Amino acid sequence: NQLTSVPAAICRLTNLTKLNLRRNQLPSAPAEICRLTNLTKLNLRRNQLPSAPAEICRLTNLTFLNRVQPHTPSLLCSLTRHVPCLNHNSAQQQADSSAC
Repeated sequence: NQLTSVPAAICRLTNLTKLNLRRNQLPSAPAEICRLTNLTKLNLRRNQLPSAPAEICRLTNLTFLNRVQPHTPSLLCSLTRHVPCLNHNSAQQQADSSAC
């Protein structure tokens, strides 16, 4: 895939429950992604994202996040505080509780 930005129309699909943006060229994810309040699964893996947007914390129905890089433990800590049902898909992406 070659997306370099998320089409604005996607953020208007408020009934969307799964969004797979894996293997693109995204340098960032739009803050408007928080409008997808019914989203339960979000895959942002293998993009150019240095981190996921903090607005993801507003996605309270999110139970699966395949995120960008394992070197962003502060975001992961924030996500697990605000989205307690969030499951992590690999041990590499789990933050050490002392980092929180």
